[in-house]
Amino acid sequence: MSTLHYQQIKSFILEGIDDGQWTSGSRLPSENQLAQRFSFSRMTVNRAIKELESDGVVERVQGKGTFVAPPKPLTSVLKIQGIDKEIIARGGVYQSEVLALKAVAASVDVATALGVERGTQVFHSSIVHFENEKPIQLSQRWLLKWFAPEFLQQDFSNKTPHEYLMSIAPFTHGEHTIEACMPGARIRSRLRLSPEEPALLIHRRTWVSEKMATYVKLYHPGNRFQITTHISR
Repeated sequence: MSTLHYQQIKSFILEGIDDGQWTSGSRLPSENQLAQRFSFSRMTVNRAIKELESDGVVERVQGKGTFVAPPKPLTSVLKIQGIDKEIIARGGVYQSEVLALKAVAASVDVATALGVERGTQVFHSSIVHFENEKPIQLSQRWLLKWFAPEFLQQDFSNKTPHEYLMSIAPFTHGEHTIEACMPGARIRSRLRLSPEEPALLIHRRTWVSEKMATYVKLYHPGNRFQITTHISR
């Protein structure tokens, strides 16, 4: 049996799926039809179909034929972990500087992210996090009062807001949006960025028992930070 021949069958089917010729649930040509089309043996076609079935690309139904399998859900998990724990875990020395800890009126973007009206009073913190005396993250956090009514009374020079919030009510789920950006002068100065150096910005929203809890902007120096995710099917 020629390896090239059965790979040709697989490539033909995969390309047809990628091009939209066959979609989820579509019936594929029979093994006889494929054998005649390519002038290959049924054994060669059968091997190609078996491998595609093993890969989860197609499904064979006895007496009915071969069909394009439904797509499997792809889950991306970006673990929510305190920046202090990340730095210490890789052998670094963690420090922080609290820039702001107060109640503020929600701006348009903060109100939209938290699902409240503009001007709603929310709690806000702004903290620079250092790794080996170099700024690695500027976190700007807004949270609804119901979630942490004593948030403003905390000493975040000794613990991170993340650590405190997880201790009172662990998040049930979260959402991340990641983008590259050119931050303004104040953020650029806090992160010690050069005029042309981009930052990596992570927008994070978290929920507790289906209720919106926090909105966070995490700014990182583009040349001193990377993200690792775990992807699974």
